[in-house]
Amino acid sequence: MLSLSEEIVLLLLDEARGDFVPLPESVFAIVIGGAALMDLALHNRIDTDLDHMIVVDRAPLGDDILDDALARLAKGKVDLDISEALFDVALSAEEYRSRALKRLIARSILREENGRHLWVFHSRRYPVVDDAEQQEVRARLRQVLLSDDIPDPRDIVLVACSTPAPCLASS
Repeated sequence: MLSLSEEIVLLLLDEARGDFVPLPESVFAIVIGGAALMDLALHNRIDTDLDHMIVVDRAPLGDDILDDALARLAKGKVDLDISEALFDVALSAEEYRSRALKRLIARSILREENGRHLWVFHSRRYPVVDDAEQQEVRARLRQVLLSDDIPDPRDIVLVACSTPAPCLASS
């Protein structure tokens, strides 16, 4: 199963171009940070109320993204303000994207292509090799949006964090 960070990266990827959907970096950072926090919550490492977050289990999960996010949170106060915690984790969003991309490449879901634009500018693309995972995520989200079924908490997070165009685009 993919992590929420990996699923978000897949949803933000424009598979036709092999590049990411344009998104302001601050928004991207919050989305990836939120995905990491939600994964931690699903693994029972953190708990929240409407305003505060508490680290309830500091044990590593063996996941480089989640372990880093958990370590960032565990360094702070016991009772954290949710927005502060999100900001702290969001500071590493670019590193988390890089790690998620490496995982997706290692699983042969994506491929990395380095090239040149106008023979001068370095470019990097991530064409989809096997779109089964991406299509599965999109199908789950369509099901959530188009049915009256009670969604899984992971899918609620993806709907809340994703922009409509990548989620609903048909391939």
